[in-house]
Amino acid sequence: MTPTPEMLSSIPFRYAADVRAGKIIAGRRIKQAVERFYGWVETAEKSGYTLNHRAGIFAINFFPSFLNHTKGKMAGKPFVLAPFQQFTIYNVFAWHCIKAWKSKFERCFTRNVWQCKFLWICHKKKQKILFNAN
Repeated sequence: MTPTPEMLSSIPFRYAADVRAGKIIAGRRIKQAVERFYGWVETAEKSGYTLNHRAGIFAINFFPSFLNHTKGKMAGKPFVLAPFQQFTIYNVFAWHCIKAWKSKFERCFTRNVWQCKFLWICHKKKQKILFNAN
């Protein structure tokens, strides 16, 4: 599939491009995740998946639209995701199976949290996750 200009200008795609170009310093696992993402984009249709950009952006926009910080200096302010968090949420919610229109990810792996569909599972196990859900 070929990403549209709208996709390429979104924060998740810009984050991935910056990691790939070395503008953002990242560890081996993040670099692997970015390369895997680009591989999926290239082979999406052949593999039976599609990237629903609208669903991914909707999930990202949910956080500042409906969630506010409750404690500390940020209390009452919108919960705005950092670019790496937006990349993760985008990957979780934007990929869908063409035939069944199901999400690509339905299980949680604590080592690969960015693929996690159910982030609360990681929280219940007290693993380090993208953000604190307390």
